[in-house]
Amino acid sequence: MKNFLLGLSAALAHVYPCHANSRYRSRPDLSPPSLNITIPATSDVGSGFLFVAPYSIDRAYKLDGSSRPEQPAAYIFRDDGDLVWSSVGYISGFVGNFHVATLSGKPVILANEGTIDTLHGHGYGHVAFLDQRYQRVKTVTGGNHKVLDLHEFTVQNGKTAVVEIYDQLQVDLRPYGGKDGQTWIVDAVVQELDLETGKVLFEWHSLDHVDPTDSVLTLNQRGSLGDGRTAIDAWDYFHINSVDKNNTEGNYLISGRHVSAIYKLDGKTGKIIWQIGGKHSNFSFGDELEFAFQHDARFQGRDGDIQYISLFDNGAGSNGHQGGDKDKIRDYSTGKLLKLNTSDWTASIVKEVEHPDRLLAPSQGNTQILPNGNLFVHWGQAGTITEYRANDSVPIFNAYLDTFAPGRGVQNYRGFRQEWKGTPTEPPALVALTTEDGSVELYVSWNGDTETHTWKFYVREDGKEREVGQSARKGFETKFEVPVRHSGKSAEFFARAFDSNGKSLSKTERATIRQKIGSSSLGRLRPDAQQQAINEL
Repeated sequence: MKNFLLGLSAALAHVYPCHANSRYRSRPDLSPPSLNITIPATSDVGSGFLFVAPYSIDRAYKLDGSSRPEQPAAYIFRDDGDLVWSSVGYISGFVGNFHVATLSGKPVILANEGTIDTLHGHGYGHVAFLDQRYQRVKTVTGGNHKVLDLHEFTVQNGKTAVVEIYDQLQVDLRPYGGKDGQTWIVDAVVQELDLETGKVLFEWHSLDHVDPTDSVLTLNQRGSLGDGRTAIDAWDYFHINSVDKNNTEGNYLISGRHVSAIYKLDGKTGKIIWQIGGKHSNFSFGDELEFAFQHDARFQGRDGDIQYISLFDNGAGSNGHQGGDKDKIRDYSTGKLLKLNTSDWTASIVKEVEHPDRLLAPSQGNTQILPNGNLFVHWGQAGTITEYRANDSVPIFNAYLDTFAPGRGVQNYRGFRQEWKGTPTEPPALVALTTEDGSVELYVSWNGDTETHTWKFYVREDGKEREVGQSARKGFETKFEVPVRHSGKSAEFFARAFDSNGKSLSKTERATIRQKIGSSSLGRLRPDAQQQAINEL
């Protein structure tokens, strides 16, 4: 124990400034990441907030000492990195695919909630829907006794959702190089669900349409694929990671990472209409368009024989979500917008962007086309988000999801920029602290609030209430210094939130005065100092 205390003392001598996970006086239980904004948002970024759900892989953290979020969760941020909402206490387990949708005509936020298998790169769970007051209004599970995977959940017209499932089956794997005891394979399943009834409206199985020989990663190639000896380690020959639907045509677009191909499916029969990429591509294209191990294939419009799609081209495979870059075709990943001609069966690039630091993201990621035409790209395993101007693809915003240099410790499955209005059910939080000189500081915050413009502060003393001042909202947490004459020991303080029109939105509970101790930023140990302390255990 003595050696441990000595080591810990040495470590504490090297506390970094709070490079991530800053603390709030009014909400010390919340510890969000601090965005490292390397390109501040310009005036022509799209409207809306940033939606991310960063998490860490402990194994990777131990290997390279990279930074990681202290509280993996879903977060809404403003462009300057100011926190809007933390899902801590609202959504549990692994949180992924966090975004805004419409349910029965009303805006909601939703997220996959469950567990993640970081070795194989998929997970199990359900989808939680929260309304604008952050109250859970629906939980959706898979149909036909199947558990949803974490990769996809997209609401269609506010009434149905397309989802995907990793279903393990026992088959004879000898035709694919299997040996005795290797009998398990993953069947990639697509479903469209009625959100009101839970009824399965459409179901598609990869094994009915795509032969396992189409996989670009063969059985026994590496552990993250699964060796086929158990259900949990089933051979993931296809690895479905996105499903989209064109509601005009009624057809689907799916992405198979381990076949490096994107398929358009007939919405009635499930038959493959066309395929781009992989071993049997219907389209011809040059080397500049080649993609591999892609994510997030989306319909982006059609004009006669011309079909537009977007995708995130990882350009490399990986060992699940645990790092490494296997089987790469280039040293960097890209966001792509493609033009597909179904008359002459050629494909060309309309737009392609790479990260300002030319990063490689071996897993995860997405490409979002914003209403103003800008591209918003999340770089998956690299843990960073970038926005590009529509007309010239110049990066006009970039942020890493933790303050230190990028590392495998900070990842995020998908990231989005979307409009959102939040008016929480929970009341604002207030703390009143007295300083050494006897003055009183009030700290107020309201997790999830997007509408507060002004805070007004009040004191209750000797049975009477009076206003002591007001302040414009200054971020997630607003500080207000109370004049000394209002800081008697029996005083109780509270605050009211007002919108830009002067309407009262909510108020805090009354808070008595407590002594202010230390800094609100607790800091974090240097990785080398952390290891030093751990080594002394």
